[in-house]
Amino acid sequence: METGPFIGPAAEWKSLFWKQDSLETNNADSTVLYINAYDSGMNLQTTIPLQFTSNDSIINLGGLVDALQYPYLRLGAFYKDSLGYTPAQIDRWHVLFTPLPEAAIDGTAGITWIPNSDTIAEGQQVQFAVDVKNIFDISMDSLLVSYWIQDANQVKHALLYPR
Repeated sequence: METGPFIGPAAEWKSLFWKQDSLETNNADSTVLYINAYDSGMNLQTTIPLQFTSNDSIINLGGLVDALQYPYLRLGAFYKDSLGYTPAQIDRWHVLFTPLPEAAIDGTAGITWIPNSDTIAEGQQVQFAVDVKNIFDISMDSLLVSYWIQDANQVKHALLYPR
């Protein structure tokens, strides 16, 4: 079994192309291509097995995998040759997609946390601020962040705020 790197996050999956070559003319080569689809939390949600032909493609990958539901993919292949024991060799697998912008916390401008304690009392006022930087070449208009406070019993309480 061979697996590739994670692909994404994607706003839209476009196409998948692949090519393989057998080492001999008369062969019993068999290759299964696996499209592993992951949710935004990088949790595997579904696997789609496809018989891998010599040179093929899926032109409308988005019709098979919804990028809104599965923004990450990871390809895998299983090779078999029960006759010559020389399975086919992959020349390429290529996924085309529309990427999403990517953001990262940027602490170079400082982080605000008032009070200077990791524990706060119920009703106590807190000020918190951190810079977030777009680290990709696609512009983004806003970023939705999930904030919460965790109490002494490890229960999370969501903090709602306007976008």
